[in-house]
Parts: sequence; C-alpha cells; structure tokens
Amino acid sequence: MNAKVTILNGKQVLLGETVLTLMRLWEETSYQLEKRQTNPDCARREFESLASRTGPKYKLTFEPTPSKPLNQGPRVAVLREEGSNGDREMAASLFMVGFQTWDVTMQD
Repeated sequence: MNAKVTILNGKQVLLGETVLTLMRLWEETSYQLEKRQTNPDCARREFESLASRTGPKYKLTFEPTPSKPLNQGPRVAVLREEGSNGDREMAASLFMVGFQTWDVTMQD
C-alpha cells in the first residue's frame, strides 16, 4: 500500500498521493453511512483494515498457450421481451467490439 499515484500535466503535479490515502478518501462516505446502519465498532474495524488488505494471489495449474485468432467475432444473441428496452444499445456496443450480434425475441 506504499505505492503512489501521480498525475502530471506537463511538469505540474496535479495529484501525488499514496494508494492507501486515495482508498481511504474513496471509502470515507461508505464508512460514515455504515457506522449509522450497523455496529459502529465493526464499521470502524473494517475501515481501519484498508491498510492491511492484500490483492488476490493467482496460481495457474496449467501452462497457458496463445489462442488462435478468430476469423469472425464470437456470436452473441441479444434476447428481448416485449416492453424491454436497451437491446439496440447493447447490440450496438457488442458489435463495436467485434461480436456478431443476433436479435432474438422471446417468441423465436
């Protein structure tokens, strides 16, 4: 948690804080709400545990090999029901990242 985040604009430092400081700032509002909704001592201990948190440790049980590039994007069906919305936006976003999209209604 000693890692530091630095954001520069040219040579001017706009932000220079440790990850822990930024995590505490990010979690502060949730902590204040949590103190009111649950046992305040539990909320305090959880907030204080930020400094001792560690990331997950990954261990592969196999040797990864590169996958073959696809000639076509993966196929995906966008299911929609009468009265639902957002299906066109979802299909468009999937198409823009390389999927072949198929519109499927619940009657199909």
